[in-house]
Amino acid sequence: MGMIDWDKYEGKNLLVADREGTANCRTILKLKADNKFKYTSRCFGVDFHLGTYKFRNDTLHLQLKRDVGYMDKSSFATLVKSEKDSTKYVRLILHENYESKRKLSFLIREIEIEKLLTKEKPRDNK
Repeated sequence: MGMIDWDKYEGKNLLVADREGTANCRTILKLKADNKFKYTSRCFGVDFHLGTYKFRNDTLHLQLKRDVGYMDKSSFATLVKSEKDSTKYVRLILHENYESKRKLSFLIREIEIEKLLTKEKPRDNK
């Protein structure tokens, strides 16, 4: 119908987290299976940025080519488990960088934690 389904071309999502800001502005973070992520901001227009990530010990290390909004070139995010069910991740806390105290809380909409966890383990080349 004239609309492009970008998710079809960008690959499978391993994690989708979003947050709503002022004036119904929305920020979405999508982690892809190929260690790439997409950071989208929808507020009076759509702006998106692509980067890479590494996942280690419930922490996402995010790398962008330049600083963007609440993210620096080297931001990180932590995953937070539910207080009611410690097997489920419910929030992602995005930290601007390792020195800053600025952070944003995202609601995790989709997560394939098993696939993220298998990506963090070093592969045996035997």
